[in-house]
Order: sequence, then C-alpha cells, then structure tokens
Amino acid sequence: FPVTIPMHKVLSANGKIILQSTLLDNPITAIVKSLTEKDYYAKNGYTIKYYRHQDILQLCKLAHLEIESHQRFSMGLQFLDNKLPPKLNYFLEVFFEGISRFVGSESIYLLRSQTRLT
Repeated sequence: FPVTIPMHKVLSANGKIILQSTLLDNPITAIVKSLTEKDYYAKNGYTIKYYRHQDILQLCKLAHLEIESHQRFSMGLQFLDNKLPPKLNYFLEVFFEGISRFVGSESIYLLRSQTRLT
C-alpha cells in the first residue's frame, strides 16, 4: 500500500480528510477496468489504481485513521458517456440512484485521526 507517512500526524487536532474513490467491489467497475485498462495505459502511459472497500479499511488502519462516515453513490455508468446518448446515460443514473447507496461504484469517506491512547 502507498501509505508511507503517518497521516494522523499531518492533521490538526480536529482535522479531517475527504477521500473519494471508485470501488472495485462494484461489478461495473470491474468490467470497465477489464475492458479499458490496456487502451488507457497505451494512451496515457499509466494505469488507474482501483481499491476495494476492504483495501480502504486496511489503508486507514495503516495510516492511523478511522472512517467517520461513508457514502456510496453512482452505478459507474459515467464510463458510458462516450458510448450511450447523454440522455439515456442520465436516465440510467437517475433510475439506479436508490440502489447505488448500497452497491454504488463511487464512494466518499470522511476520515479522521484514530483516538489516541494516552
């Protein structure tokens, strides 16, 4: 994992970190990754690193952070922007909005330092 500094020491006493991640737990993300990874690398010279929710939990533990809140959203259909007509893509995102809170491909975390032991 790429955490090399103790992030909790960088934050002020009540400091927070907002982390947004596309989650590989979502099957749509996994499909998009498998279909686009080689072309993306060929075009841009690097790959996108995707994490699972469990990876984020482990990273937080290593960085001495805890998750204060967490919200999933979006079904990941924004990757179809150049494949579907915009109105259809928007309709699908709105249609799946309710379920995306549970299985969405995108996630926002509010992180804080772990409670320090004295």
